[in-house]
Amino acid sequence: MFRFMIRRSYSTAVSKPLIGSHALITGGSQGVGFEIASQLATKGCRVTIAARNEEKLAASAELLNEKSPLEDDLKHDYLSIDLKELPKITENMKSYSDMVKDVNILVNCAGKSQNSLLMTAKDHDIIDVINTNLTSAILLTKYISRLMIRNKNPIKHIINISSVIGVRPMVGTTSYAASKAGLIGFTKATAIELGRKGIRCNAVLPGLISDTAIGDAVNKEIYNEGMAILQGVHNLSTKDIANTVLYLIENGQVTGEALVVDKGYLLH
Repeated sequence: MFRFMIRRSYSTAVSKPLIGSHALITGGSQGVGFEIASQLATKGCRVTIAARNEEKLAASAELLNEKSPLEDDLKHDYLSIDLKELPKITENMKSYSDMVKDVNILVNCAGKSQNSLLMTAKDHDIIDVINTNLTSAILLTKYISRLMIRNKNPIKHIINISSVIGVRPMVGTTSYAASKAGLIGFTKATAIELGRKGIRCNAVLPGLISDTAIGDAVNKEIYNEGMAILQGVHNLSTKDIANTVLYLIENGQVTGEALVVDKGYLLH
């Protein structure tokens, strides 16, 4: 009986290595963000998802709790926040201080897509893309990293979801490309600054994810440029990106990297 209990305990530790961790994931109510939340939850991580739509957040959090229930009466949760409203980000985070005080993993995944020429883009749309994709990630990282420094969990990790568009822009993606390129530079700079505090910072650069707005737009652009042979060949799933995030979190030797996951898209 005693030997059986030892084996069972070891098995649990191996299958759920993130027990005791708490992840905050922006854009976590759907798409890539929700898939990341789901994968982390299956590893025993407590997850708090953040987005604007409270109804969708509540439904997604309920689904997480059904699929990956936590031990000790803990629950996956959500917080409602509009990341393009920059002056309110720090204020809102302070109001949620009890919920996020033990966060040791931050995934900046919230994003706003773009499919318009710069000359015809509306000013407020340009600002919204930059604020949502880049500036909000900077402000959240500033706030959460301060909490992480005091956190006793050995895992302290910030992951920014950038894009291959930040490396290889296409027509109609000027603001989006600028925001995603900015995330890459921000990731490398924070890896240097926060590394001294035991916090790792990495970026993931997804390629074409077929079930997202930007992935669909780029696929159409590829087709319009007469490269139909490439259309669909390099498509990824949201699970591919979530698995990459898990890899980075579990590999304690990787920091300051911008990891491309694109099935060879950038090679063309």
